[in-house]
Amino acid sequence: MKQLLNKIKNQESREKKKNKTITNRTDTQDPSTSASKVTLSDILQEIIYVLLKLSALSIVLVILCTFVFGLTRYAGSEMMPMVKDGDLVLFYRFDKDYVADDLAVYKYDDTTCVTRVVGVPGDKIDYKNGYIYVNEYPQVSEYDQSTTKQYDSGVSFPLILGEHEIFLLSDARNNATDSRVFGPVDERHTAGKVISIFRRRDF
Repeated sequence: MKQLLNKIKNQESREKKKNKTITNRTDTQDPSTSASKVTLSDILQEIIYVLLKLSALSIVLVILCTFVFGLTRYAGSEMMPMVKDGDLVLFYRFDKDYVADDLAVYKYDDTTCVTRVVGVPGDKIDYKNGYIYVNEYPQVSEYDQSTTKQYDSGVSFPLILGEHEIFLLSDARNNATDSRVFGPVDERHTAGKVISIFRRRDF
């Protein structure tokens, strides 16, 4: 019995020494090494990393807006009410395969214009009874039911659109400058096809 008690005491003594050693090691350990140290260098590296990501994103956006997409502010009333003065027009530069009713962005007299496509290559364009006819079908604007003027200084009808040629007609037909004045437009010389219109809001 005595031997058993001595054995228990020796075991308790060893446990106390072991716990004391662990406690001493913990007390003498540098608190700065017990956890991850965040230094000024780490913070600067993180800031530089974020700035590099933002710079890369900005470069991508510039490339997309310069070579892939385009954004222009529409000025005028010739496409009312579909496109209003001050609206932002987003267009895709690589899509110039137009079909009837598309909106094309192009330059005329150093002005960026947005006009509706009514004729594509191979179509017959004519003017009679106050309307533009495409393949014998009158082009009546959904927004302007009035007759279409034929300008004295404009193109002569009838005409057949050649390869890559499109015929453009404004929605607000009266006093508008479109293919009735400057004739068919080479689709390759347009800026691109409209994909979205951001409406201006009056505050």
